[in-house]
Amino acid sequence: MTLEEGPARILNTAEGLSLSLTQATDGGFVEILYLSGEHVRPSQFLSRLDDAIRTQRTRRLVLDGASHMGRGGVVPEELRHLLCAMVARLKACGVPSNFTLESDSMYSTDIVTGRDYSASADNILMLRYARAPGDLQPTVSVVKTRGSSHEWGTHCFAISRGGIRIGARVHAGSAPAGKGRSAHKRAKKRERR
Repeated sequence: MTLEEGPARILNTAEGLSLSLTQATDGGFVEILYLSGEHVRPSQFLSRLDDAIRTQRTRRLVLDGASHMGRGGVVPEELRHLLCAMVARLKACGVPSNFTLESDSMYSTDIVTGRDYSASADNILMLRYARAPGDLQPTVSVVKTRGSSHEWGTHCFAISRGGIRIGARVHAGSAPAGKGRSAHKRAKKRERR
């Protein structure tokens, strides 16, 4: 489901990255459903989602531009409730999902969980730009993984032909204190030395 870009633009972008999305759509493995914010009211998203899951037997869903659901006078609390309802519906149907939310700033220092979406998310990845001398570097951090430990570092990444490539860690350091057993074990080993 895309709320910002139509199918033709998404297919062209994928083609430019040498990703075979056109083959997947032609083969019936992927459907791109464009819901323009100008034509679909937020209250209609759940019914459109149900229709897509039922008629297409959806097994995975990506919602690109969930932030756009909040345009047109929807208050943040309503958007949060709508996204939580969508997540609950998808989980009940056994459909794993990915939602993208945009920040208001390229260098946002907002707390990523500050919009109260964290409770409904099993995993949260944060994409930001880091400033380097004469350069902007896209970075990725894993903020949350429910039920398992994860890497706490921030890594450079690039999206190019063939997909995404995760690069070197940009900020050295260990996991925050109290974040999982592995951080506790590392601290105990350091104490013994």
